[in-house]
Amino acid sequence: MPRDCGRDSGTRSACSGTRRTTTSSRTVRALPVVTLTRRPAERGSARSRRTPSHRRIMSRCKAPRLFAAAALAAFSPLLVACGTSQSAGSSAAEGAGAEVPLFDGPYAAEFAAFYADAESEFARQAIADEEIADAEYAEMEEKFRTCLDGEGVTFSGFEPDGSYEASHLPDGGDPYEVVKVCERESGADTVGALHDIMASNPANLDVPTIMAECLVGKGVVPAAYSADDYVTDTEGRFSDLAALTTELRDALMTCSDDPLGLAGG
Repeated sequence: MPRDCGRDSGTRSACSGTRRTTTSSRTVRALPVVTLTRRPAERGSARSRRTPSHRRIMSRCKAPRLFAAAALAAFSPLLVACGTSQSAGSSAAEGAGAEVPLFDGPYAAEFAAFYADAESEFARQAIADEEIADAEYAEMEEKFRTCLDGEGVTFSGFEPDGSYEASHLPDGGDPYEVVKVCERESGADTVGALHDIMASNPANLDVPTIMAECLVGKGVVPAAYSADDYVTDTEGRFSDLAALTTELRDALMTCSDDPLGLAGG
C-alpha cells in the first residue's frame, strides 16, 4: 500500500480525505467521502481475519487486488486455516450453525468458509451453487446501498475491483462501523468478496506466479523474475508504491487488477 495510507495492522487506513468514489467504495461530488474496499467479515477467527488487505477499509487510497493478497500471503495466506473444503466447512460451521455444502471447484475452500460465515439466507443461497451470478451480485449491491442509505451514507456503486466510495455520516463522522454492519447484512463481505477474488483469477492460479509472469510481460522486471522474487518484493520494495518508478508502479497496479489479461485491455 502507499505509505501515506498508514494502514493500521491492516484493518483500517489512517489516510482520509474527501470525495472520489471507489467500491469495495466510490465518490459523491460535494460530499466528503471515504474510499473503501470490501472485506470479508472480521469476526475474530483466524479465517475471518485472513482476508487480503485490500478488502479492508481505506480512504483515498486503493491497493491492487492481487498485489495486496500476495503481500499478505507471506504472513497469513487467504483461508490458510481452511485446509480442504470439507475441513473448512465443518470447522467454520460449528460457530455459525450452518450445514456447509460440499464444494469441489477451484475456490472450494473459500466457498465453504464464506458459506459458513454468511449470516443471511440470501448470502447462503447465492454461495451454495459455487457461483456468484450477476443477478445475485446486483441484489447484494442493492441491499448494501439500501442499508447505507438508511444511515444517511451515500454509496455510488461498486467498481470492477470491488472498491467503492461512501460519504461520511450526516454528522460528519466516520462511516466505518456502519459500513461494516451493512457489509454483513447485505452479504457484501461474503457474496461480494467471493465475486471479487474470482473475477481476475477464475481458476485460482498461484497469485505470485501469475503476477510475476504479468510483470515480466510488461517488461518492468527481468525475464528470469520468479514467483519467489515477487513474494520477496511484496514484503520489500513493493510495500512503498510511491518509491517505485512510474512505469513499475503502473505495471504493478495493472497486473494486480488483471494479471491474466482477461479484461482484454
